[in-house]
Amino acid sequence: MSVPVARNRRRLAVRATGVAVGAAAAAGALLAFTSGDGAHGAQGHPLPMAVTVEGLADRSGVRDVRVHVTGGGGLLDVRYEVVDPGKAALLHDAGTPPAIVYEPTGTPIEGLLMGHLPHGSAKPGVSSFMIFVNPGNIVRPGDEVGVILGPARLPHVRVE
Repeated sequence: MSVPVARNRRRLAVRATGVAVGAAAAAGALLAFTSGDGAHGAQGHPLPMAVTVEGLADRSGVRDVRVHVTGGGGLLDVRYEVVDPGKAALLHDAGTPPAIVYEPTGTPIEGLLMGHLPHGSAKPGVSSFMIFVNPGNIVRPGDEVGVILGPARLPHVRVE
């Protein structure tokens, strides 16, 4: 066997091992996220209390939550309007990170790509956004998701 052929076989073996390890890790993560009753997010943390559209402003200081699929299906754009800057400040607390819950499976989507951290203090009436990575384009227009904003979870938000 010549040296280039042996080297190529080793490279293929290393790549195959990497793919297998990556697939096993992805399967384990998916299983961890989807197992159970859906009442817990990643790492078993309980989900915040579900609120109604009317109760969202009282609990989190925001209203008019909208979710759009963008970026060729690979991103989720969450928009909301600040009504109470004091309460909305909790959206930027590291202890209550924002997330989306894909309701058909209970899978939490926590891949915040941009937004969330304020540039100055929030102002009433100002719309803000957060962009999440949509892993595997799991969420599609017409689906329902829960949106976690600070201490509140708004369930059954129809994705546009």
